[in-house]
Amino acid sequence: MVEKIVTAALSNIFWFGRDNVARQDLFRNENDEHTLISLLVPGWDGQLGRPAITLMSDTERAEASAFLTTRWESLKSADISEEPEKIKIDGGIVSITALEMRQVFESVHVKNGKLIVPKYKGATCFRRGSTLLKVNTIRAKQKQSTIDELPCVEKEYATPMDQFVDNIRENQLKTAGARKMSSSDSVGAAKRLFQMGATESKLGRAFGFHRGMAQKCHRLCQLDAKHPDLKIVDRILSKDLDFKVFDKEKVKGLLDKGAPDNEVADFIAKPNGGNKPRIMARTEIEALAEQCPVEIIKLAYQAILKNDATILQVVTAKAPAINKAVAEVTNG
Repeated sequence: MVEKIVTAALSNIFWFGRDNVARQDLFRNENDEHTLISLLVPGWDGQLGRPAITLMSDTERAEASAFLTTRWESLKSADISEEPEKIKIDGGIVSITALEMRQVFESVHVKNGKLIVPKYKGATCFRRGSTLLKVNTIRAKQKQSTIDELPCVEKEYATPMDQFVDNIRENQLKTAGARKMSSSDSVGAAKRLFQMGATESKLGRAFGFHRGMAQKCHRLCQLDAKHPDLKIVDRILSKDLDFKVFDKEKVKGLLDKGAPDNEVADFIAKPNGGNKPRIMARTEIEALAEQCPVEIIKLAYQAILKNDATILQVVTAKAPAINKAVAEVTNG
């Protein structure tokens, strides 16, 4: 992979959402976005890293231009009476309007009345890239210059997989302004790499996973590919299925025997094997062993706590009489 350090005009960089293989959603919520905006308003902090960028194809440039044109038209057609967006930064609130964002958009992305067609696509820094219009609008309101250039690493990727691996590693390794990848983010990203031919070891290296996690992701991707109608990974991404409860060895067992759709469907309905519900907490048992007004029940709880069934010998000898009394009470 060829790479070099460059300074690129912001107008020359475009981030395609589909290339952000590392996660499904950029922000957890509005506060998450505002936190990142606060970090960037003072300037592009070196601690936040250099975006990796790569040259776009002519088709991609046309697509990026079409997207930016739509964004520009949307800003131009926004109702002037529209409520401003309130952004929480530095313990206060800054309001920005669509008109203000339009003016900043045009100062960055338009020259002589024409949209500047981007040259590069971003391979990393998607969250930061998505906030820069708002960041620059706030900076303009504060009489600061807009962020017009970014320190970047220009890369020539040998394969799309190499680009996606860069994207994943950047999300795994950075700290400031980061949002940790969830397990569903990881399995979604793993599926993209798996479809490009990634092996289990390749997944492990891309994510920095321990072997067990790499095995689990790779096996779930295999199961998903063999049973596409069950949409296993899609359901993990939508939170319909919980990634954490899948046992990698049980998944391997299904793969090894070539289990049919119906058996796999039964498995994903109860991936933990339909384990029994958790038993009563020890603190609750201790309370009942001391406070329950029914002496036989107290003895039973004491036997459980002490792991000593001999405590119940005194009552088991009179089982017929006790059972008769219990039946009379419960049958009303």
